Amino acid sequence: VELPPDWTQLLPGDELDLIGPCGRGHALPDRARNILLIAGPAGPARLRPVADSALARRASVVLFSETPQSLGDLSPEIEARFGPAHLSDAVGWADVIYADLDRPALVGLQNRLREGAANGEWPAVPPAHVLLVPPVPCGVGACLACAVPTTRGWKLACVDGPLFELMELEL
Repeated sequence: VELPPDWTQLLPGDELDLIGPCGRGHALPDRARNILLIAGPAGPARLRPVADSALARRASVVLFSETPQSLGDLSPEIEARFGPAHLSDAVGWADVIYADLDRPALVGLQNRLREGAANGEWPAVPPAHVLLVPPVPCGVGACLACAVPTTRGWKLACVDGPLFELMELEL
Protein backbone atom coordinates (compact mmCIF):
# COMPACT_ATOMS: atom_id res chain seq x y z
CA VAL A 1 0.00 0.00 0.00
CA GLU A 2 1.40 3.36 -0.98
CA LEU A 3 0.65 5.87 1.75
CA PRO A 4 0.88 9.65 1.55
CA PRO A 5 4.04 11.30 2.87
CA ASP A 6 2.26 12.47 6.03
CA TRP A 7 1.26 8.95 7.13
CA THR A 8 3.87 9.10 9.90
CA GLN A 9 1.65 11.69 11.59
CA LEU A 10 -1.11 9.12 12.18
CA LEU A 11 -1.87 8.19 15.74
CA PRO A 12 -3.48 5.02 17.12
CA GLY A 13 -7.21 5.31 16.61
CA ASP A 14 -6.96 7.66 13.60
CA GLU A 15 -9.19 6.62 10.73
CA LEU A 16 -7.92 5.92 7.24
CA ASP A 17 -10.15 5.77 4.22
CA LEU A 18 -8.35 3.42 1.84
CA ILE A 19 -9.66 2.53 -1.54
CA GLY A 20 -7.60 0.44 -3.87
CA PRO A 21 -7.77 -1.11 -7.26
CA CYS A 22 -10.52 -3.69 -7.41
CA GLY A 23 -9.29 -5.46 -10.53
CA ARG A 24 -10.12 -8.97 -11.62
CA GLY A 25 -8.88 -12.12 -10.06
CA HIS A 26 -6.74 -14.42 -12.13
CA ALA A 27 -6.22 -18.15 -11.98
CA LEU A 28 -3.48 -20.09 -13.69
CA PRO A 29 -4.76 -22.12 -16.64
CA ASP A 30 -5.67 -25.64 -15.49
CA ARG A 31 -3.30 -27.38 -17.88
CA ALA A 32 -0.33 -25.08 -17.28
CA ARG A 33 2.54 -27.13 -15.89
CA ASN A 34 5.45 -24.98 -17.11
CA ILE A 35 5.28 -21.35 -16.02
CA LEU A 36 7.69 -18.73 -17.33
CA LEU A 37 8.06 -15.51 -15.33
CA ILE A 38 9.80 -12.57 -17.01
CA ALA A 39 11.00 -9.90 -14.61
CA GLY A 40 12.07 -6.41 -15.56
CA PRO A 41 13.98 -3.75 -13.64
CA ALA A 42 11.49 -3.82 -10.73
CA GLY A 43 12.60 -7.38 -9.99
CA PRO A 44 10.52 -10.51 -9.50
CA ALA A 45 8.66 -9.50 -6.32
CA ARG A 46 5.42 -8.49 -8.06
CA LEU A 47 5.33 -11.88 -9.83
CA ARG A 48 5.54 -13.76 -6.54
CA PRO A 49 1.79 -14.49 -6.25
CA VAL A 50 1.90 -16.22 -9.64
CA ALA A 51 5.01 -18.16 -8.65
CA ASP A 52 3.51 -19.23 -5.32
CA SER A 53 0.28 -20.33 -6.99
CA ALA A 54 2.18 -22.32 -9.62
CA LEU A 55 4.40 -24.03 -7.06
CA ALA A 56 1.36 -24.91 -4.94
CA ARG A 57 0.03 -26.76 -8.01
CA ARG A 58 3.41 -28.50 -8.42
CA ALA A 59 4.09 -26.68 -11.67
CA SER A 60 7.64 -25.96 -12.82
CA VAL A 61 8.59 -22.29 -12.67
CA VAL A 62 11.41 -20.53 -14.49
CA LEU A 63 12.25 -16.87 -13.86
CA PHE A 64 13.86 -15.09 -16.79
CA SER A 65 15.53 -11.69 -16.78
CA GLU A 66 17.76 -9.99 -19.33
CA THR A 67 20.14 -9.00 -16.54
CA PRO A 68 21.06 -10.71 -13.27
CA GLN A 69 19.09 -9.44 -10.30
CA SER A 70 18.30 -10.32 -6.74
CA LEU A 71 15.75 -13.08 -6.36
CA GLY A 72 14.67 -11.73 -2.99
CA ASP A 73 12.77 -14.31 -1.03
CA LEU A 74 11.50 -16.35 -3.98
CA SER A 75 11.34 -20.08 -3.46
CA PRO A 76 14.52 -22.04 -4.22
CA GLU A 77 12.32 -24.29 -6.39
CA ILE A 78 12.26 -21.55 -9.03
CA GLU A 79 14.93 -21.87 -11.69
CA ALA A 80 16.49 -18.53 -12.66
CA ARG A 81 17.89 -17.81 -16.11
CA PHE A 82 19.60 -14.56 -16.99
CA GLY A 83 20.61 -13.20 -20.37
CA PRO A 84 18.90 -12.91 -23.74
CA ALA A 85 20.16 -16.27 -25.01
CA HIS A 86 17.82 -18.15 -22.66
CA LEU A 87 14.54 -16.58 -23.74
CA SER A 88 13.95 -18.72 -26.85
CA ASP A 89 14.40 -21.99 -24.95
CA ALA A 90 12.19 -20.80 -22.12
CA VAL A 91 9.36 -19.67 -24.43
CA GLY A 92 9.40 -22.99 -26.27
CA TRP A 93 9.14 -24.80 -22.92
CA ALA A 94 6.44 -22.61 -21.35
CA ASP A 95 2.73 -23.35 -21.22
CA VAL A 96 2.05 -19.80 -20.06
CA ILE A 97 4.10 -16.63 -19.59
CA TYR A 98 3.72 -13.90 -16.97
CA ALA A 99 5.76 -10.70 -17.37
CA ASP A 100 6.35 -7.56 -15.35
CA LEU A 101 8.17 -5.23 -17.73
CA ASP A 102 8.24 -1.57 -18.67
CA ARG A 103 6.58 -0.46 -21.89
CA PRO A 104 9.66 -0.59 -24.19
CA ALA A 105 10.45 -4.11 -22.98
CA LEU A 106 6.80 -5.16 -23.49
CA VAL A 107 6.95 -3.92 -27.08
CA GLY A 108 10.15 -5.92 -27.56
CA LEU A 109 8.66 -9.06 -26.01
CA GLN A 110 5.49 -8.77 -28.06
CA ASN A 111 7.53 -8.44 -31.26
CA ARG A 112 9.90 -11.26 -30.28
CA LEU A 113 7.01 -13.65 -29.57
CA ARG A 114 5.36 -12.83 -32.90
CA GLU A 115 8.63 -13.24 -34.82
CA GLY A 116 9.50 -16.52 -33.10
CA ALA A 117 6.12 -18.03 -33.92
CA ALA A 118 6.26 -16.74 -37.52
CA ASN A 119 9.71 -18.19 -38.20
CA GLY A 120 8.92 -21.55 -36.57
CA GLU A 121 11.15 -21.10 -33.54
CA TRP A 122 8.27 -22.48 -31.48
CA PRO A 123 4.98 -23.92 -32.70
CA ALA A 124 2.80 -21.14 -31.30
CA VAL A 125 3.01 -18.27 -28.88
CA PRO A 126 1.96 -19.50 -25.44
CA PRO A 127 -0.57 -17.34 -23.59
CA ALA A 128 1.34 -14.35 -22.25
CA HIS A 129 -0.02 -12.19 -19.45
CA VAL A 130 1.54 -8.91 -18.42
CA LEU A 131 1.23 -7.09 -15.14
CA LEU A 132 0.46 -3.42 -15.70
CA VAL A 133 0.90 -1.07 -12.78
CA PRO A 134 -0.15 2.37 -14.06
CA PRO A 135 -1.15 5.24 -11.79
CA VAL A 136 -4.35 4.36 -9.96
CA PRO A 137 -5.58 7.53 -8.27
CA CYS A 138 -9.17 6.42 -7.75
CA GLY A 139 -8.97 2.62 -7.84
CA VAL A 140 -12.48 2.16 -9.24
CA GLY A 141 -12.23 3.35 -12.86
CA ALA A 142 -13.78 6.77 -12.35
CA CYS A 143 -10.72 8.90 -13.17
CA LEU A 144 -9.59 6.92 -16.27
CA ALA A 145 -5.91 7.54 -15.37
CA CYS A 146 -5.16 3.83 -15.72
CA ALA A 147 -6.65 3.40 -19.21
CA VAL A 148 -4.87 0.79 -21.33
CA PRO A 149 -5.34 0.53 -25.12
CA THR A 150 -6.10 -3.01 -26.30
CA THR A 151 -7.27 -4.63 -29.52
CA ARG A 152 -10.71 -4.81 -27.89
CA GLY A 153 -10.85 -1.14 -26.98
CA TRP A 154 -9.76 0.71 -23.88
CA LYS A 155 -9.53 -1.21 -20.59
CA LEU A 156 -8.94 0.08 -17.08
CA ALA A 157 -6.06 -1.46 -15.17
CA CYS A 158 -7.76 -0.89 -11.82
CA VAL A 159 -10.98 -2.63 -12.89
CA ASP A 160 -10.07 -4.94 -15.78
CA GLY A 161 -6.47 -5.71 -14.72
CA PRO A 162 -3.89 -5.71 -13.43
CA LEU A 163 -3.08 -8.67 -15.74
CA PHE A 164 -3.63 -8.27 -19.47
CA GLU A 165 -3.03 -10.51 -22.47
CA LEU A 166 0.22 -9.29 -24.02
CA MET A 167 -0.85 -9.95 -27.58
CA GLU A 168 -4.05 -7.90 -27.07
CA LEU A 169 -2.22 -4.78 -25.93
CA GLU A 170 -1.86 -1.91 -28.40
CA LEU A 171 1.71 -0.95 -27.62
